[in-house]
Amino acid sequence: METARGGSITPTTSSAGRWRRRYPALTLAWSPYSWRAPRCRRRVCCPRISSLAKRQAFELSNKRWQHDVSELSRIARRHGEWWSRVLSATPRWLKLGGPVAVLVAVAAVIIVASGGSTAQSRPILVPATVTPSVDVCTAQLTSAVDGTTGPLECEGGKLNTLAWQYYAKFNSLVMGLGRYATEGQVINAICADGRNQGITTAIEAQAYPLASLYYGWRFVNPPDPTTTRC
Repeated sequence: METARGGSITPTTSSAGRWRRRYPALTLAWSPYSWRAPRCRRRVCCPRISSLAKRQAFELSNKRWQHDVSELSRIARRHGEWWSRVLSATPRWLKLGGPVAVLVAVAAVIIVASGGSTAQSRPILVPATVTPSVDVCTAQLTSAVDGTTGPLECEGGKLNTLAWQYYAKFNSLVMGLGRYATEGQVINAICADGRNQGITTAIEAQAYPLASLYYGWRFVNPPDPTTTRC
């Protein structure tokens, strides 16, 4: 052995093996043949706990999924009887299905919520047989001397249900044409309404834009009841 400055012990190459056997602790730190940091032995300081950690993480995640699905089920029961029966009949696969079940439940709640709000804001108004293309509202009507009334719309382009009910009393054919009526069909209905003694030109001039708003008609040359020639 050789003694270096500062009192540290440095082994020679010839005595390296004997020096490592005699001072194993110092060998890990100062051996010229082993400069890397010492590794712990797996059985002593690195026990295998990965399987335990994974199992605990899975149980925690499963409990979280059960809580989320329970909350989603409670929300879905508020919006529809049909979804309530489905969720109550199959709770096991929803609660144990993992994140896929959670995503499916979220999509179901969104569909139920959006569908319920659409059905409430867009009811079918007689004589129509389909839902309106816009939301509806209720606004007080103001009548004019020519028999017309308004407003036809509310704020945000919503259709006034009171105005629709008022003009529906005249049995206007324009108001019952449907969503996919052609421009020619609309003109024919306007002409037929013009032959109805109970429908004046002023009333037809209000019934057409109301029906156009309800069905969402978008014609290149929209018919004008006041100038249409039959």
